[in-house]
Amino acid sequence: MTAVEMLTMPPVCDLPEDRRSGDRCAYCGGVPDVDLGIRLSVLRGEVQVWRPKSCEPCARSRAREVFRGHVDTCARCCGADYCVDARAVHGLGWP
Repeated sequence: MTAVEMLTMPPVCDLPEDRRSGDRCAYCGGVPDVDLGIRLSVLRGEVQVWRPKSCEPCARSRAREVFRGHVDTCARCCGADYCVDARAVHGLGWP
């Protein structure tokens, strides 16, 4: 799993098409420059493939949120000795 795949996404049912397709940032609707990978979600009762993207400020903000939540619950993360996932998300949140 990559750092961007660990980022939480807004509910796909609440997003307009341009934010689901990656034409706009999935979080704020701004100009995207970070590819968030392929996502699968259920939309209108069917599995949908979508390709969200994010602007850099939103990707950093979400990475910081994920990092904080991750290190609080991960049994492998002890003090400053973080697991591979935590280090990857940290690198995205604090480049």
